[in-house]
Amino acid sequence: MTQRQLLGNRFDDHDWIKISNIDFDGIRKAEDIKRVWQNFEHPSINQTQWSSEEIQRLNEIAKRSGYVDWESIASELQTSRSAYMCLQKYQEFNKDLKRREWSKAEDKMLTALVQKMRVGNFIPYTKIAYFMEGRNGKQIVYRWSKALDPTVTKGPWTPKEDEVGYFWSLVLPFSVLDNQPGPPRAMVSNP
Repeated sequence: MTQRQLLGNRFDDHDWIKISNIDFDGIRKAEDIKRVWQNFEHPSINQTQWSSEEIQRLNEIAKRSGYVDWESIASELQTSRSAYMCLQKYQEFNKDLKRREWSKAEDKMLTALVQKMRVGNFIPYTKIAYFMEGRNGKQIVYRWSKALDPTVTKGPWTPKEDEVGYFWSLVLPFSVLDNQPGPPRAMVSNP
């Protein structure tokens, strides 16, 4: 049996629960493993960098199809990309989708999707973007981490936090802070 026959079509049914339990020790849900396999990891999926011609064709095909039915768009593109990859790339390069205000409905939807799709501390932002039309993974990460995440303390720093921030600004040069664990550079107070 050849490797191609062994792997089969990316949409072939496998015992995803068994794979989850044996190969991932139950840490990943069977449905999540199935989606990653079908949209990213199957060897038939083109993993190379997108060319500018491919992106241009993607935009033309997406426009012609009314920006719906990404399976058909991916098929017509004929570069072995998954529908999910095509949608992601379209969202990344479409300037109309960037820099618009978030609505309350989008905030509510993002919060619900994070609660539903989060696995421990891992939040699959690019997966969430698939369900939020007009938003890409980067926008979603920023919105969640800067505005909606209930675990993030908002408002002025406490005197104790200010002391620690001031200490960091004296001890560590900013060039070191950018590549080290700890608070982001922008969060450290300048002396």
